[in-house]
Amino acid sequence: MPAAVGQLLLSHPFGADLMVTLARDPETAAKLAELPLAEAIRQTQEALTILQWQAGKPVQTQPMQRARSNAPPPIKPVGGSATKSSVELGDLDYQEYRRIRDQQAKRFRR
Repeated sequence: MPAAVGQLLLSHPFGADLMVTLARDPETAAKLAELPLAEAIRQTQEALTILQWQAGKPVQTQPMQRARSNAPPPIKPVGGSATKSSVELGDLDYQEYRRIRDQQAKRFRR
């Protein structure tokens, strides 16, 4: 491979990708080495441009279709109720505490 083509590959952001491609295809690398210098540089630049364009335009693939399940819908969890007071029972005076605990006891006995 001509030294100018090697320098072009080293200086380009996608040069390493093209080097890997050429290493995997020795026939193409041999053809590139046999070309005149100007033609080898032109083809290298063209290949680098194509790689750069492909990196900016990833291949669109269709998302896989999920198989529909025959399972029944999920069960609903037991609902809890939120506390109605923002003050904890331990922070209340005795009369308020006793009133709230008596109300809770009435609801529990039902």
